[in-house]
Amino acid sequence: MNILPTAALDFAPAPLPGSVGSNTATVLAAEGVRDLSVDILRLAPGGLVPGHAGRRDQVCLVLDGNGWVHDATPAQRPIRRGDIVHWSSGEERGIGTDEGLLLLSLRCHSGTEGSHDAGR
Repeated sequence: MNILPTAALDFAPAPLPGSVGSNTATVLAAEGVRDLSVDILRLAPGGLVPGHAGRRDQVCLVLDGNGWVHDATPAQRPIRRGDIVHWSSGEERGIGTDEGLLLLSLRCHSGTEGSHDAGR
């Protein structure tokens, strides 16, 4: 068992082009289980992960803060601490916040043939 304080994580700017005030730290990555990735995503006030078609299934748990998410529709749906958001592989997704947001993000392939891709 490992206990990893969030303050000890090595946050780096989110690699998705167009991201603003968005930093991520990988907690766990294991390619042997269809590219499982467990990350902490920290968005500063005004932070944005722009809309994009994700190449893996993604589940996000809001740990702190408030913000919004969207799918293929431009409508922003509010999220807050304790909310869980799920997007399927290939589904359009985006995240933003005016106040700041801390998320636990789990991404992996659903097992559908042909979906194996290490991208986000």
